[in-house]
Amino acid sequence: MSGISPFVVAVKAGVRQGCPLSPTLFILVMEPLACALRTNELIKGLTPPGRGGLEIKFSMYMDDITLLLTDNKSIEVSLAVCEAFSAASGMKINKEKSEVIYFKWREIKEKRGLQEKSETLKILGVEIGENMQIKNWNSKLQKIQGKLLNWKDRELSFIGKVLVLKAEVMASIAFLATTLPIPYEILISLRKAMFYFLWGGQHERAKREIMYKPVGKGGRAVPEIESKCNAMFITPIFKACFIIVIVLTPFVFVFPFVGFPIWVLISDVSLFIFYE
Repeated sequence: MSGISPFVVAVKAGVRQGCPLSPTLFILVMEPLACALRTNELIKGLTPPGRGGLEIKFSMYMDDITLLLTDNKSIEVSLAVCEAFSAASGMKINKEKSEVIYFKWREIKEKRGLQEKSETLKILGVEIGENMQIKNWNSKLQKIQGKLLNWKDRELSFIGKVLVLKAEVMASIAFLATTLPIPYEILISLRKAMFYFLWGGQHERAKREIMYKPVGKGGRAVPEIESKCNAMFITPIFKACFIIVIVLTPFVFVFPFVGFPIWVLISDVSLFIFYE
């Protein structure tokens, strides 16, 4: 490294689970793979709007690697790079759990020992693919309704119910809200479920506008779901505007697919491909 010959380091102890050093060391180990994928000219990536012609070939989250590729050759070379990294590091792709999904693929779909999906593929808890906005929020709504139903039979005060909404509802939608905007019909259903839970299925005795106000102003500090979801979605975009190197990967999934070449994900759990 830097012109200096490497030396052998004896491993005498491991890193305990939960140690802050653990993810840092893992990132350092994964960086050579990232460099190999980034610098390989045979791997053709995605060029989304706003990148100034720069390609996005992949996105990493710990051991999940998202490859955004355009042809079979790029997939072949990427897998070869991953295999070389596996031989050096001991880490391997679990092809039995790896999945691939094609959208308007113009080349022959080659069999690579991966599970092929037809509509959507779950990546980091989010279904990516056709009608992904509605599918993800419908699934989230059903889970929230189930959680509130479990809390319904408990004798909670009004303050306790508001706390449940903040802890259960808002916390559970935070990640999805930063990825996909909430559809209006889901928003209406979610509001209805929240206030049904607050009033125990009875007639609402106060206007919702009053319920949203802080306790000091005569309200009950009920979370205003629309404003919070909009803030969660737009905040990362505003943050990106102040960064010199803007990484758009969390947001390109929201853009229309028109004019986009292909998207691919490969990891120890999934391989994901889009094309248009």
